[in-house]
Amino acid sequence: MPTHRWTYSDYITFDGAERLTRLRLHIQEVSDFVQGVSERGTSATAVDTNYLQTLLKKEEELAVKVNSGNSNGGFATLNPVFNRDF
Repeated sequence: MPTHRWTYSDYITFDGAERLTRLRLHIQEVSDFVQGVSERGTSATAVDTNYLQTLLKKEEELAVKVNSGNSNGGFATLNPVFNRDF
């Protein structure tokens, strides 16, 4: 049986918001795979569905960490200063 190669399974090598983004992309590709298996008339294995559930739990945990970084969802903001000469 051929193995599936995931594009975004490297999410763990990134930090912060970028890790969350790549994790969400990985969840989408795993979800599409599981759904595609079901649409072909075969059932997804317990490994596939358990893996997807594990990823969803990781997403929740990571989203809390990223979003608690500051009040702007984990992203730094710049406060520009304008010097106006009238």
